[in-house]
Amino acid sequence: MRTTRLSLDPRIYTIDDVLTDVECTRLIALARPLLRTSLTVHADGSSKPSRTRTSSSAYISHAQVPWLIERVGRFLGVDEAHVEPPQITRYERGQRYDAHHDGVDPRGTDGQSFVRDRGQRVVTLLFYLNDVRRGGATRFQRLRIDVRPRVGQLLVFYPSRDDLHQIDERLLHSAEPAEDTKWVCQIWVRARAAPS
Repeated sequence: MRTTRLSLDPRIYTIDDVLTDVECTRLIALARPLLRTSLTVHADGSSKPSRTRTSSSAYISHAQVPWLIERVGRFLGVDEAHVEPPQITRYERGQRYDAHHDGVDPRGTDGQSFVRDRGQRVVTLLFYLNDVRRGGATRFQRLRIDVRPRVGQLLVFYPSRDDLHQIDERLLHSAEPAEDTKWVCQIWVRARAAPS
């Protein structure tokens, strides 16, 4: 597995061949019948459709992919209770997710509620499930970094600053419009464990 550092500050890197072709195919097959219009998470914790995100997504429980959750916990050295349920997303031609942050602004009442629950999102893991030759890059606008999805590759970045509350504004990013179909498994890690 080859690691490529794209940025030291903020930390962004990719790791090749984290998932096998068989594992990627298995995740796509699991998600396909469950796909619904993608939602965006708001600071109050609610999830709603948005014109800025036009893909289809499916949430997968920890119990459906214990091998993946265990791998994430081992890779990051965190208890699996910190790991949100994976979200698998399909982008078809022309679909996109406009520039956004993975964390929430904790300065408002809703943001404080989100952070109080399980803390901020502290790690983003994007597992690319297929090769995307045209379109569909993950773009970090402020850093001028584009990542073209490759099957089995993992993109890792840290959406909040070290105090675990403030979002790192430099990590504004988007899923650029797809030309070829793109599949990605998104997993977010929170500062605190989910209540048992």
